[in-house]
Amino acid sequence: KLQLWGAGVPLNTWSGEGFLYDAENNVGCVGDWLVEPSVAGAWESGRRMAAFLEAGTERNVGIDDGQGEWKFNEGANDSG
Repeated sequence: KLQLWGAGVPLNTWSGEGFLYDAENNVGCVGDWLVEPSVAGAWESGRRMAAFLEAGTERNVGIDDGQGEWKFNEGANDSG
């Protein structure tokens, strides 16, 4: 049985690189709210972070780097 949760659609998404990463503590965060509110958005967020980690880059992403900003999700109000 599939059940959709209308409150699960984020009102805002982050317009940065699609994931967050703290190089000092070696911890990151992925999720649909960092790309677009969908399963595909969650997958894409994880894919982007995996590529970043595979490249071996050591820098903060989306954390005090001056990149990205919150965007209002126009479709969230229409989803129920």
